[in-house]
Amino acid sequence: MKDAQEQGSLAGRIEVRAILEVSKQRASVLENHPDFPAPLDVLEDGHGRPLPVWEKSAIEEYARRRSTAGGRPAAADVKG
Repeated sequence: MKDAQEQGSLAGRIEVRAILEVSKQRASVLENHPDFPAPLDVLEDGHGRPLPVWEKSAIEEYARRRSTAGGRPAAADVKG
């Protein structure tokens, strides 16, 4: 595995949610989608729970693709 400086910034689940501007639940659904970037590695949190780590730029690219993919509009874009 490359060191952090060679691969750019890393992102955990909290950063993924912030980049994608989604809830914890939605991020979990997206993580399991086939076109979501694969994590660089999966660590453990000390209780045996997985902690995936992604390259931040891969998540940012996914966010760009996702924002132009159409589908349901963001809540802020819906006029009520």
